[in-house]
Amino acid sequence: MLRPQQNEIREVNSLDGFWDFQTSDGAGREYKFFTGLPAPRKLGVPGSWNEQNLDIYNHFSEGWYQKDFFVAESWKHRKIFIWLGSVCQNADVWINGVWVGSHTGPHLPFEFEITKLVKFGKPNRLTVLADGTLHVDSLPPATMSTEDLRTGWSTSFPPVAYDFFPFSGIHRSVYLYAVQENYLTDIHIQTSHSNNVANITCFIQCAAPFTGTVRLVVDGQEISEPLKDTAIADIKLKIKNPKLWDIGCGNLYNLTIILEENGEIIDCYRTRFGIRNVEVVGNKFLLNGKPVHFKGFGKHEDFDVIGKGLNLPLIIKDFDLMKWVGANSFRTSHYPYAEEWLDIADEHGILVISENPLVGLGPRLYREDILEKAVAVTEEHIKRDRNHPSVIMWSLANEPNSPACLDNEKKKNACLHFYNTLIKTVRRHDTSRPLTYAMHIDPADNPMAHLFDVLCINKYYGWYDYTARIEDGLEPLLDKLQDFYDTFKKPILLSEFGADAVSGKHHLPEVMFSEEFQSKIIKVQYEALCRKPWFIGAHVWNFADFRVGQTLTRVIFNRKGVFTRSRQPKLAAHTLKTLWDTGSAYAHSPVKTVF
Repeated sequence: MLRPQQNEIREVNSLDGFWDFQTSDGAGREYKFFTGLPAPRKLGVPGSWNEQNLDIYNHFSEGWYQKDFFVAESWKHRKIFIWLGSVCQNADVWINGVWVGSHTGPHLPFEFEITKLVKFGKPNRLTVLADGTLHVDSLPPATMSTEDLRTGWSTSFPPVAYDFFPFSGIHRSVYLYAVQENYLTDIHIQTSHSNNVANITCFIQCAAPFTGTVRLVVDGQEISEPLKDTAIADIKLKIKNPKLWDIGCGNLYNLTIILEENGEIIDCYRTRFGIRNVEVVGNKFLLNGKPVHFKGFGKHEDFDVIGKGLNLPLIIKDFDLMKWVGANSFRTSHYPYAEEWLDIADEHGILVISENPLVGLGPRLYREDILEKAVAVTEEHIKRDRNHPSVIMWSLANEPNSPACLDNEKKKNACLHFYNTLIKTVRRHDTSRPLTYAMHIDPADNPMAHLFDVLCINKYYGWYDYTARIEDGLEPLLDKLQDFYDTFKKPILLSEFGADAVSGKHHLPEVMFSEEFQSKIIKVQYEALCRKPWFIGAHVWNFADFRVGQTLTRVIFNRKGVFTRSRQPKLAAHTLKTLWDTGSAYAHSPVKTVF
């Protein structure tokens, strides 16, 4: 599935804007809301529904969206699709009262062909059911089971197994698009380079077999390859003296793919790619043969009023702030972000750890039915993002629980089978990037860390452990991370650390929730870790304050951001700017694993 694109062959119509909306507690189908909403209100799309109207802030059930649209006469004799960038949590779609399909899981796009259902010269009606119900077996899951090991957020409202608000709605753009009878459905670009020559392999797939020609145009080169009664092709080309994609240098190549049949262009698609090598060598993470020192953040798609809705000015603002503070990377915690984030990361030369929407997993969920859903989500994630050079590592989960597996061989095997299957799923679709997951379970209780290439570790010494005692917690933190390295012999990225700070609250001596305490804990721990040979960098938790469920440990937001939710800096942001003005990667052993 390719992102909709307007060009000389393809046509696109955005359905973003004001939509009719009505809530339901499960009776919408019975009352046939898909034919018309009896008492609608207006909401903006894209955007979460929760912060747009006061009375639906805590609505965690069905939300029905409806919009009427016309289809241009020029689209006759073409295939017509409806494409939705993200609907949380699950979605069902109707056209003119006819159900066309469903999609399970948030944060990733899906589409349906609606050619035979649309009317020309008359209004059409699109209905989208966004089901925000918090199911115990959804991905990510709600915490509703006594079997769940992790109970940190189980007393919160709403009762979710993760520390961010479960916004619901149509979160990203909605498009109608039209293509010819046969068209490109998938493009996979693989690059490598050595001796000043880049090797490019472009895999393409069409909707149906055809006989004709595929033309690739890149960097002034044009390559044609004949196809005979086939829907797939692998086309290879070389680029001499390539401009490499690197940190701060978003060198991109424009690629145009053209399908021709009987001398006529039947489809065209334009995309971009970057040329770079990624590999793990002993304790080093190498980009184009150079060691990387990660400086950045865990983030969230979260902002006032729109919730998790796509906000293009916010994306530009966040990248500008990352540049100001000296960051070179971020993790898409804890789900794949809108692809527009990756577009700008590609252009800016910012490294991205792209994370699966698998947070809050535990032994109860290591079942075949859940694994089937997890595999489907992982495939969608990898296939969508694998052409972005900014994506340099896949994170398959955040803080899954495993100790309960250790005293039960059946549960332990189920856990290992779950993650081995996800790893194999990734490798079927991409072999060029290292794998990780954000772990918080200690080495002795962690049965699956050895499966991964880089150790991303979340630890909050001085906050959750050794509470309020930054100095007392420093050596235990260093000892714990040393234990991780001694056990697994892999490079370590501290993927979460930090402290809450209420903006404007100052106190000496440094006490919890003051800006001084947050600034100090980041500085002390980061500087100490920079002396460790296995340390490849740190991502502060979090870039900006974000909304969470209501609980005694949170005052409206998780306030671990170094920026406020409105993107104003706290003291810690200035501290990081000073720290990140210098820094380097560190020498390691020459044991090499290439991806």
